[in-house]
Amino acid sequence: MGKEWEQKQLEKLVARQKERIAELQQKVDRDYPLPKDLENNIVIDKTEPRIIDPNTPDKNY
Repeated sequence: MGKEWEQKQLEKLVARQKERIAELQQKVDRDYPLPKDLENNIVIDKTEPRIIDPNTPDKNY
């Protein structure tokens, strides 16, 4: 059981994982379909990050 065997086993495991991921993705796509109007749109948060000083009391930003 040398390096070659180890590499072969690793390839088998990776192949199984990829199959399982594909099955799970199909299930997610079937069970939780995206609304048609959002399917091709990417939502990006364009708000600027704010630094919050932990030493100041709460206030509305």
